[in-house]
Amino acid sequence: MRVAKEYYHLIVWNGCPFCESAINLLADNGLETHLDYLERGSDQLSEAQQRNQWDTVPMVTKVKISADGTVTQKFIGGFTDLELYLGKQ
Repeated sequence: MRVAKEYYHLIVWNGCPFCESAINLLADNGLETHLDYLERGSDQLSEAQQRNQWDTVPMVTKVKISADGTVTQKFIGGFTDLELYLGKQ
């Protein structure tokens, strides 16, 4: 599968230091990010927490889109998980 596009999708909220650290880490590594700022306690955040089985923010997912349009998502976790993931690449 040839990858046509790759980016990191982050679910964050304003004022979250770990969210800012994740955003900065990805930017420092020249990696594309797509951000969703959700409100604490919102239905959208609750749905994301259930979908990812993750209670905290940021929620980081690596997204790959192949040339034929197939989308593959890999949930990474939070900021420290992202640090470990990027260190292993």
